[in-house]
Amino acid sequence: MAEWVGALLGSLIGLIAILLGALYNAKLTRKRDDKIMNDEAKSIAAAIGAEMGVYTVMLCRLFMQARVPPEPGRSMALVRAMRAPDLMVWPELAGKVGVLGADLAGRTVKNWMVLLMHARMLQASVDDIVAGEWDDEKVRSRADFLKMDLPSVADTVEELTGNRPDFDYLLP
Repeated sequence: MAEWVGALLGSLIGLIAILLGALYNAKLTRKRDDKIMNDEAKSIAAAIGAEMGVYTVMLCRLFMQARVPPEPGRSMALVRAMRAPDLMVWPELAGKVGVLGADLAGRTVKNWMVLLMHARMLQASVDDIVAGEWDDEKVRSRADFLKMDLPSVADTVEELTGNRPDFDYLLP
């Protein structure tokens, strides 16, 4: 056998070993990257879900405060402070909602939009109080409108966090 055949055979075995090693390394890297992405998706879901749950509780409690008839001498500064809380997590993570999957991402965005609409209704109630136009029926109907959306929000929070919030007691 010629000397070059041995060199060729050795080189071929070395090349195959390098390729197999590279494929195995790619598999390990892919597995690690998938775990990192899965952990990130869980963290994003938990953060968004936690804020959605707390925001909903605060919004309901503020609607309950808006239902209290205004009394003479009531501080209008306190009334103006009954606005919906500022969002902290959602604006920062909204661009990453796609990692949650199409269905959950769609329901998450839908429920945030619904909650923000209810926040505007709360602001309308506060504006009515400040203007001296408080009307229990208006505030109640706005709160009832929010109450209709609570099951959908609770379902989404449960899917995001793994824990179902108890919104049943928030609005009578």
